[in-house]
Amino acid sequence: MVNSLLCSDHCRNKLAKNFNLINDYNSAMSKCISLRENNKLLYEEVEAQKKNID
Repeated sequence: MVNSLLCSDHCRNKLAKNFNLINDYNSAMSKCISLRENNKLLYEEVEAQKKNID
């Protein structure tokens, strides 16, 4: 990841935390997108069921 000769322990630790935050953010965004897609499918199903009732 980072060359230990060019970066201090403090620097490497800070970078590791940033990478963890980025990974957490990407994971959360992926879950959010998945939930939106599922919500859209459920909404479409509800609308189709409403048409069947009418």
